[in-house]
Amino acid sequence: MCSLIYPIIAHWCWSTAGWLSAFRPDGNFVIGNNYLDFAGSGVVHMTGGFAALLMAYFIGPRKNRFTDSWKKVGS
Repeated sequence: MCSLIYPIIAHWCWSTAGWLSAFRPDGNFVIGNNYLDFAGSGVVHMTGGFAALLMAYFIGPRKNRFTDSWKKVGS
């Protein structure tokens, strides 16, 4: 993730050629004034949070998580 995904997203936000960058020299912004990040924390946390969300979706819930099978063990 650190060598493939993060550099792409960081380029989008921080490079003057990035489509989300607020520092484009041509002033051709895609969305309003675009993305301005403070100390890089937004890009780092957005990337990690989105990756965690996707992995939670692909892995899915635990087996027997939403059943009452745990009640039968102690009875």
